[in-house]
Amino acid sequence: ATGATVETQAKTATAYVSLLRSSRSGAPDAKLVKHLISLRVHLSTASLAWIRDFLDASDGLSALGALLAGLVGKGARAPPLGELGGAALHELLRCLRVLLNTERGFAGVLSRPALVAHVAFATGLANHRTRALACELLAALAVMAPPDGHRAVLAAWGDYRVAFDEGFRFETLVASLRLPEPEEGLEGASIDVDDTDAWDARASTMVLL
Repeated sequence: ATGATVETQAKTATAYVSLLRSSRSGAPDAKLVKHLISLRVHLSTASLAWIRDFLDASDGLSALGALLAGLVGKGARAPPLGELGGAALHELLRCLRVLLNTERGFAGVLSRPALVAHVAFATGLANHRTRALACELLAALAVMAPPDGHRAVLAAWGDYRVAFDEGFRFETLVASLRLPEPEEGLEGASIDVDDTDAWDARASTMVLL
């Protein structure tokens, strides 16, 4: 197909989902990241009818969930994400954030315990920016849909405890709030104060807790 034909096809929900499903078998690459960015932008401006088609007829949440599972589903045994894997994960979560702003999308995410658990898994494998985003998504589920959302998020952290071999639930989440130990000979020095992403992640973690 020509570039113009592919661009036209990619504007349909079915084409977006097909490309997501075809990306599950290989390692994340620049093409996948570009596709997720395109999907996120399209979801942000699409009509409710298009989003309904993406969620219902094309089963887009299942495709996003499968891709997310491939990135983080193995928990502590997952291979390092790398730059492209980290970018793909971040954009995937941004797609979910857009969908959570719709009634159907919110209900769809809430009805998929594995998807919610894998969003929690992302907090243990991703960089500060992506961890902040994942915490924001989980906090929204917990607050906006009581009591089911609250139960779903607690269950996700129960799964996290097993997948990451925690001694108790929220162990890693709480540990992420601590400042790093100062290097030897630098006692009293300013630590981490200029790392905006790290502080944003801590703020989002506190909101979630």
